[in-house]
Formats: sequence, structure tokens, C-alpha cells
Amino acid sequence: MNSGSPTLADVCSSVRYGYTASASQSPIGPRFLRITDIVPDYLNWETVPYCPISESDNEKYRLDDFDIVVARTGATVGYAKMIRPGRFDDAVFASYLVRFRINPDLAFPPFIGRVIESAIYKRYVHQMVGGAAQPNANAKVLGAFPLLIPSLDSQKRISRILASYDDLIRNNRRRIALLEEAAQQLYKEWFVRLRFPGHENAKIVEGLPEGWTRVTFGDCATLLSGGTPSKKMARYWDGDIPWVTAKDLKVNRILDSQDHVTQEGAKNGTRLVPAGTILFVVRGMSLAKEFRVAMATRNVTFNQDLKALRIHEGVDPIFLFNFLLTSKHHIMGICGEAAHGTKKLETDRILGMPLLLPPENLQAKYASLARPAQEMMIRLDQQSSKLAEARDLLLPRLMSGEIEV
Repeated sequence: MNSGSPTLADVCSSVRYGYTASASQSPIGPRFLRITDIVPDYLNWETVPYCPISESDNEKYRLDDFDIVVARTGATVGYAKMIRPGRFDDAVFASYLVRFRINPDLAFPPFIGRVIESAIYKRYVHQMVGGAAQPNANAKVLGAFPLLIPSLDSQKRISRILASYDDLIRNNRRRIALLEEAAQQLYKEWFVRLRFPGHENAKIVEGLPEGWTRVTFGDCATLLSGGTPSKKMARYWDGDIPWVTAKDLKVNRILDSQDHVTQEGAKNGTRLVPAGTILFVVRGMSLAKEFRVAMATRNVTFNQDLKALRIHEGVDPIFLFNFLLTSKHHIMGICGEAAHGTKKLETDRILGMPLLLPPENLQAKYASLARPAQEMMIRLDQQSSKLAEARDLLLPRLMSGEIEV
């Protein structure tokens, strides 16, 4: 790239800041896309809220296929998503996003969209905003990104190559969703509807199958707190141990994190927990949207917005994990309000949640069926991460002509 390159703004027909409104879970208008919706690896329209909006404003802030939205503030500044065809609802975008609409006479929109979604663009934005505690980038900065634009035919061929990676990742997500649904439906069948193997002949004692007990969540696990090592201590950071925050809890598994600490950092200001540990969000902006719970696939540390579980003897982790997954709606209902419209999950509320604890042998039988699905989901996640990494490494080589298309 050089100073004579066209910029992102140069190839746009429109650059616009987003709409200011309060989000609603009720379908009272179009979908209302926010920063928190575009940070995950993929945009899940089913979890995007709604907002009331006039017809004239709807026209101004409407999202069309291949529009690009970019976060302009906070820790996620520079995160971007291209709006892909096939969403099921009209949508507008929120005020902390900037929409770039590509002029198809100047560039191929799917090509530009994939460039802006890539790590190349994030690095550019982070270089521009520097190390500010609360980084911000206006539309002028976000749109000044210099583009290396090959011929139109090359743009289309590159887009097709990158789309093939996206298709493989999308197929993996579908397989993961099916595996998750199967594990949770089995949990509900056995432990909510009480149609477990042998239920027909089970003896009922005080309203429960023999061997079952009424307990609270606090009887099954102890909550562990995390923290943040001092940012002033350089030797605590940039190690090889994941330091997990709410944004790293994706699709119920923690493979890695954006930030890492050293062994010394893990011993100062945070907590190290082993692979297989269950973590969930107890406060922050992300909790306003959904209850996030995940199982670590490797040893991790974590910050103060999360809690980890030390599971008690007689309770299977897979059983307890799926209890939390199937209780998400209830847990959101017991969250309290915190500062600035965020949510907070009080410790005593989750510890007091009632549950039916089946005998250990039945928990183990369920785990023997659910664990292979969990392991397959981890493998699919890891495969998707490698595909995304390969795609992002391939893009600059395709753009520069190093690899012919």
C-alpha cells in the first residue's frame, strides 16, 4: 500500500454514522445492530435486538447487502462486519458504528468487505488510535484506510476463494449448533422431563425418583473470582497463558483469548484454572444481551467480570455445564441492574438457584453420551479457527499478486 492508493472512503457511495436509540427485545421495529453484535466471529441475527424508528430514519440508517459496519469506539474499535445476503429482517445500525456503502462502479463490494473484516484493517485502526485508554476513531480515520485494489476480475476471483473458507466455517457452525441442541435436548429429556433410562420403573420417594435430591447450585460448586494483572507491569503480559474476558466466551467454549499473560502474571492479580473449568459472565455490557457460559479447553486465567466453578464431589461437570446452558433464560431473569444500564449477576442469586441432582451413575451415563459431542464441537471450533487464520494470511498475498488468481 502507498500514499497514492485509493482509500476506503474513496470507493464508497455513502459513509454514515449510526442511529441513536434504545434497543428492545420486543419486535417493535427493524433489527438494531450494535457493536456487541459485530464483535463475535460471526453475526447472529437471531440475537440482535430491535428499535423503534420513523420511516424516514429507517431509510437513512437501513443496512443493505454488502454494507460494511465498523466499530468506532472502545476496546473493539476497528472491528467490522460485512452484511451478507440472506438475513431474515430489515435492520438499521447503532450510533457507535459507521456504515461504509461501497460504490459497485468503483470496486467489488464483497472484496472490499472481506478486506475490512480482516486483521489487516484492525491493525491499521489500532495504529491510528494509539494506546488511548478509551480509543475512538471517527469516520474520517476509519475511511482513510489505503486500499490495494486489483482488477475487477481479480477482486471477484479473490472473493470466491475467500468465500469458500467462509462456507467451510459456516458449515462447522451448523454442525456445532446441531450437536449443542442434541446435548441440551437430551439433558431436558432426562433431567427436566424426568424421562431418563429406567424412569418407568423408578420408585418415587417424596415426589422424586429414588436417589434424586433437591439442592441448590451452591451445593454443587464453589465460585472462584478472577482479576486483572497490573497493566504497568510489562513482564505480566504477552505470555502464553490465555487471559479470558467476556468477549472470549464464544459458542460455549474457550479455545483461546485476545490477551495472554505470563506465568508471573498468572500469579499476580488473576487466577489460573485448568482445562475443563466452567466460566460464566457475572457483569458488564455483554450480560445485558445474554448469559454467557463456556468451558475452557486449556488452562486459562480470567478477569473480574467472570466467575469460574470449582465443582464439588458427586457432581459431573458435563451435567452442571448443561444445567447452566438450559437455564440461560432464567439466569437472565435474576440479573440485577448495574451502572450505565449494564447487568450484574449477584453471587447469592446464582448460588441459590434450585436444581434436581440425579444419582452419580445417571450423571455419568449422560456425560458418556454428551462428552463425545463436546469433544467434536471443540475439534470443529479448532478447525474453524485454523481456517480463519489461513484465510487471513492468504488475503494480503492474493491482493499483492504474490499468489496468482
